[in-house]
Amino acid sequence: MVLPTVILPGYLAGAAEYRNLESALQNLGIPTTIAPVRWQDWIPTLGGRSVTPILRILDATVKQVLQKYNVSQINLVGHSAGGWLSRIYMGEKPYCIHPGDTEESVWCARSNVATLITLGTPHISQERWTRRNLDFVNLTYPGHFTRMCDMSVLQERRFMAIASELGWLTVVISLPVVREIPGVMALRPLRQPIWRVLKI
Repeated sequence: MVLPTVILPGYLAGAAEYRNLESALQNLGIPTTIAPVRWQDWIPTLGGRSVTPILRILDATVKQVLQKYNVSQINLVGHSAGGWLSRIYMGEKPYCIHPGDTEESVWCARSNVATLITLGTPHISQERWTRRNLDFVNLTYPGHFTRMCDMSVLQERRFMAIASELGWLTVVISLPVVREIPGVMALRPLRQPIWRVLKI
């Protein structure tokens, strides 16, 4: 059975911007749903504030998809900030680093996600408005979750996957430049499109 896929839009992006990706995956027989995020939903997160509003939208979408297709897992595609937000979503530690976030700000969704694919996600950033959130992600979940890979479109429309020996990503490249990175055990271009990487 083909697992359904949920797409989480990137920062300040709405679901409408991902309709082409959704259609392409559906045309291949992969049931796909975009988390119904609107660009205005990002406004409360500006300036490095809590991303809980977006995580709640993602959680509601994943639960609906699990129920609709009567499955226990989905594939999750996070674009840009949607990639590191997905890591918070999958985690088991409360995301309460901002006023208003509580111990209930934890989703423990790792068991519901078969594969997490991040597209152009800045997993490391020195920008002051993202540092607090990304520090939480990287200190709480160093590396990435197993079976997670960052897929970046290269100039020749190929994809790059990086995986460490344990199946954990330690570094993510979102550039068409490939170089050796300490801690990365396997670095290989994929000759297949993104949908073939999804667990189906």
